[in-house]
Amino acid sequence: MRTHNKQQPSAPSGSVRADEVISLGELQKRFRWGYKASRLAQSQGLPTVELGRQKFCLGEDVIRFFRQLSEAQANGDCERKKQDD
Repeated sequence: MRTHNKQQPSAPSGSVRADEVISLGELQKRFRWGYKASRLAQSQGLPTVELGRQKFCLGEDVIRFFRQLSEAQANGDCERKKQDD
């Protein structure tokens, strides 16, 4: 008889609940971030909590980070790389 390891399904892509704790690796999966995007988010103010060799984010902090980033971009306060045409 085969046994199946049942894993709890992860949240849909791009979804974060305010009441959850998310490993940085899971956050990268949900938002399809690579290593550089993850480091950029942290350098721009995404708070993380380190426990052992893992980093975690609180869902409420992720939501707050995106809200602040959105407001900064709307106000033109965000630096963007200039592209040569």
